[in-house]
Order: sequence, then C-alpha cells, then structure tokens
Amino acid sequence: GRDCTTSTCGAGILDAAAALAGLVSAGLTISVSATPSPATLGNQMTHTTTIFNTGSSAVSSTVLTTTLTGTYTLVSTTPSQGTCSGASPITCSFGSISSGTSATLTLVLLPTVTGTISSVSAVTTSSSGTVITNNNHALSTSVINPAPAMTFLSPSSTTAGGAAFTLTVSGSNFINGS
Repeated sequence: GRDCTTSTCGAGILDAAAALAGLVSAGLTISVSATPSPATLGNQMTHTTTIFNTGSSAVSSTVLTTTLTGTYTLVSTTPSQGTCSGASPITCSFGSISSGTSATLTLVLLPTVTGTISSVSAVTTSSSGTVITNNNHALSTSVINPAPAMTFLSPSSTTAGGAAFTLTVSGSNFINGS
C-alpha cells in the first residue's frame, strides 16, 4: 500500500512515472482525496475515491472496499455507478468500468471529535489478464477545532444587579449548540 499524509493522493497515466506514483494494476489507477483538509469539527467533509481504467478494454466485477477509522457520523454514501453497502468497511460493487472512464465513491462525513479520520481503500477486479500489484491507498485527514473569534457583543456593557438582558454574540468558528 501507499500512505499519504496530504489531502490528495493520486496516480497518473500508465507509464513508468505512474508506476512509481501509485499504479494499481495494468489498467486501473486509484486516487483518494478529502476536502476540506484539515476538516473542522462539526462541519461536513467529503471523502472521494476514484478508480480510473487506463487500460484498452473494460474491467469487470470491480469492487472497492474502504475502511474508515476515527470518530464521525457517516452522512451519505454515493457511488457513481453500482451499489454500496456497510458503514466501515464500505463495499462498493462498481461492476464494469469501460476503458478511459472512472467510477467514484463519494462519502460525506461529519467529524464529531478532534483528531484524525483515516481511510484505507482497496480495489479488486475479476477481469482476466488484470494483475493487481498495488491496489490500496491510505489517507489521513486532521480534524481541528479552531478557537472561536468574537466580532460583535451586545450589549457591550451592563450594570451589575441591573435589569435582565439578552446577550448577542457574533463571530466565527462557533460550534452548533455551543
């Protein structure tokens, strides 16, 4: 496998440079990305895995398995073709991927604690003549909780023991429910 510590890991075209950059097989490449990176606690992030067929013929029975670790809520699982099942691992049966085309799995996650959300994605196919030599990618995305920044406070002052009042606070990086 290949470990990636940035938000995007990918493979290039089918040549010697691509072989060094993460070639999955003699016809398939896999790329994984997460946006935004870093993710922000309480805000949705998108995790995308793309399988691209660089070969000269279709690849059949293509299956992607993605295992996620970390603390999050899985909001949605959307394959570009085929079907997916499970929560972790998530298994997608893409079926046939034609030459020069791709299949994509898009996950929407809601991070629920700070730390790291990691994934390992692996692709397999039953197509004869396809030799899979490096079929997985690992990706880690940091989840941060930036400090809140107040830009407005009203009333700006009050007298101790005075009448009841409503305090209005505006700013950025507040978490829902805080």
